[in-house]
Amino acid sequence: MKAGQPSRIPTILLYAMGLVFMFTIFFIDMNTPIGMAIGSFYVLVVLYSWLLPGHYASIYVGLACSILLVVGWIYSEPSDSDGRWPGINRTVSLVIIWSGASLVNIAKRSFSALENTRDHLEQKVLERTDELRKSEERAKLIILEISDYAIIFLGVSGNIETWNYGAQHMFGYQENEIIGKQYNLIFTDQDRETNRPVEILEQSLTKNRVQSEGWFTRKDGSNLWGRMTITAVQDKVGQLTGYAVVIYDLTDQHARQLETKNKELEQFAHVVAHDLKAPLGTITSIIEFLKTEYYEILDHHGKKYVDLILDSSNRMIKTVTSMLAFTLEGSSANTSAIDCKGMLESIQSDLTSMITESAATIRIDDLPVVRGYETELRLLFQNLLTNAIKFRKKQVKPNIQISAQQQDGYWKFYVQDNGIGISNENIERIFKPFQRLHSYDEYEGVGIGLAHCKKIAELHNGYIEVDSSTDTGSTFIVSIPVVIDKSPQLADA
Repeated sequence: MKAGQPSRIPTILLYAMGLVFMFTIFFIDMNTPIGMAIGSFYVLVVLYSWLLPGHYASIYVGLACSILLVVGWIYSEPSDSDGRWPGINRTVSLVIIWSGASLVNIAKRSFSALENTRDHLEQKVLERTDELRKSEERAKLIILEISDYAIIFLGVSGNIETWNYGAQHMFGYQENEIIGKQYNLIFTDQDRETNRPVEILEQSLTKNRVQSEGWFTRKDGSNLWGRMTITAVQDKVGQLTGYAVVIYDLTDQHARQLETKNKELEQFAHVVAHDLKAPLGTITSIIEFLKTEYYEILDHHGKKYVDLILDSSNRMIKTVTSMLAFTLEGSSANTSAIDCKGMLESIQSDLTSMITESAATIRIDDLPVVRGYETELRLLFQNLLTNAIKFRKKQVKPNIQISAQQQDGYWKFYVQDNGIGISNENIERIFKPFQRLHSYDEYEGVGIGLAHCKKIAELHNGYIEVDSSTDTGSTFIVSIPVVIDKSPQLADA
């Protein structure tokens, strides 16, 4: 018997049992008076033929039973009853045998047709399932091979389940490095600290689809600017099954936008620097003349003030000249190593008059040397110190402390004061241009200083935040990367 061929033993046994049943009935029929309709019992064998293989098994069995019935009719013992009854009995037996054979044959054919239909449907289902599987594999292959977009599927808890080639190319993680991990791994430290990844998922549950732009972090620690779309995926009954995330890299476009803004700022800085240079030169000339002609007749305080004004004027002329030279060159300035403690002490000296008038106390802890744009960072901290003195509580002397610590790849500078503080609902507003929280009568200013601070921090690939509440003072936190990434808006010297 060949491999895979069905065994014939069960078939032989079925036929053998059928023959045994048939010849048992024949033996009983031969030993029974001819007047009895024993032949009708052959229908049991006919019904048994349902179990035999073959479409015509019941016909063959019925024919064999009919032959045995006729043989039994001829050779069985005569009956004492009327002669017509044996003929009727034998006729009834034949009718019963062939009725059973016909019913079994019809039933087997119907059952065979049903089996064929079932097999056909099963084959169609298998073919359709195979087509769907191939379609899913093709769709998955297309998604995995897309290189322009990062396409990521998340589980219900935010864990990464699929990671296509675009995501690998964009973020630098291989599939085996990222699968199973939380998707907040591609967000910046600031976003993780503010719980932004979780908030975005929660928003997608209520809005079904959320789109946002922002900074993301690659495996090597560098940043990219991208547009992210998150869609909550639900089944037919509305049960959440996961999230589909698509990210498009807009770093080049964002850089071009920044370049355009920088050019506009350069033009503005050129105009301002040019307009300031002449009056500053006049002021410096007058102070120098005052120092030359009347310095000896001034008392100690007068001489101190003249020296202070002259020093500050010269420093401002130097700054304006640097800004003007920068705008005339039309190229990005170079970064340099900045002694932050020395810079803060110099700013403190520039603000002597303001500090003396307010009786402010400023404590400067040990600060690091960072790499950045000196003019811009000087402006940032000068704005923070000026605000800390200006927004003080009445009858309370300003107490300001400046410190720094290294954390998560950033130098975090803390500028802490005991001023009037900021309410929670206004914290977001203060970093937007021309957003004033107080009237001009209460506090001077146009409301643009902190917006400048925010832009300067972002220029250094950092950020600024504040911890404050009303009447408890404020702590501004400026985070500057320990190693600044090279980018279109920032180039190392």
